[in-house]
Amino acid sequence: MKKLLLILLCLPLLFTTCKKEDDTYTTSGNSTSTWNCDGQGNCSDPGTGNGTYASLSACQNNCLAGGTTSWDCDGQGNCSDPGTGNGIYASQSACQSNCGVPGKTYVPDDFFEQALINLGYDNVLDDYVTTAMIETVTDLSVGILSVGIDDISDLTGIEDFIALISLGCEGNQLTSLDLSQNTALEFLYCEGNHLTSLDVSNNTALEWLRCGGNLLTTLNVNNNTALTWLDFSGNQLTSLNVTQNTTLFELDCYENELTSLDLSQNTALSTLMCWDNTNLNCIKVSDVSWANSTIDLYLDPQQYFSLSCP
Repeated sequence: MKKLLLILLCLPLLFTTCKKEDDTYTTSGNSTSTWNCDGQGNCSDPGTGNGTYASLSACQNNCLAGGTTSWDCDGQGNCSDPGTGNGIYASQSACQSNCGVPGKTYVPDDFFEQALINLGYDNVLDDYVTTAMIETVTDLSVGILSVGIDDISDLTGIEDFIALISLGCEGNQLTSLDLSQNTALEFLYCEGNHLTSLDVSNNTALEWLRCGGNLLTTLNVNNNTALTWLDFSGNQLTSLNVTQNTTLFELDCYENELTSLDLSQNTALSTLMCWDNTNLNCIKVSDVSWANSTIDLYLDPQQYFSLSCP
């Protein structure tokens, strides 16, 4: 009788213990593998119904270092990335540039896009321009004198102006300029910016290149054999090879740091502006008499022509 009474007293406790064990088993038995929500293992969630987030996408969008929201990279919610260091792209602009929108050209610089709006190639300031509106444009002037804007610092989007023959972007804030896709370009006016480098090796049709008033220390125009006017005044070049530019009729190289200049192949030259190069003395030419009598000269007092220079 005592044994039966003891069993009856223990039954509630036994059932309570069993239920707790059942709950523990159920929870672990239904769990899914842990979500790696930032791609780096720094932010995770144990799975639907078992963690903070109801779905993997919710975890990816919200479980980010610093609480950054997901980038909507195409402006339509069709292409996104969860943020710097947590997704595929290192920055929002990289995400926007690589996601792309069909039929649209990405133009991240608001001042550049506003210039395009002013010119009638766009109508909404939203970082995108309809590609069909710009791919046949042959003449584009977004310089201070043309559109009254001088704050453009990024010409991303210019690559889709594939028919461009003339580009004016003078008087802005550009530090770099990628024109590798604009192979039809013949006239480039980019003076008065902050360019530290300029690659025109793909622009073999260039006839006029005006890049004065920048921060250039080197310039390679070996591929630009069609050049007739070259202005790189007001930079920091110590030398420049123009022996391949045999059709040059004007060379403006004043206010640089030139120490040598070979014009022996430039027999079509009619104007040479080369003052304020205090370390330049001898200028090599193929005919001294012709150079002195034919070319319009703007030189420093110490500069002279010779068939050979030290």
